[in-house]
Amino acid sequence: MQLTGPNGSQQFDKLTKTKTMESILSSLDTKGIGNYIDHLFSQADESEVYVIYLRFSFQALRNLLFL
Repeated sequence: MQLTGPNGSQQFDKLTKTKTMESILSSLDTKGIGNYIDHLFSQADESEVYVIYLRFSFQALRNLLFL
């Protein structure tokens, strides 16, 4: 959560050219994913919540399709 919090970035992997967040997210169980989504929502204002949800959903779907 600290990598994407106030002192981090939701685009941490892109900015650092790593797969740190991707690795962490891929190892989460259902509860962990829910906690991460809650964290993202808490970091966004209301106008960003829908966009974050869509991006996260599309990325998750893409990852499932191309395993």
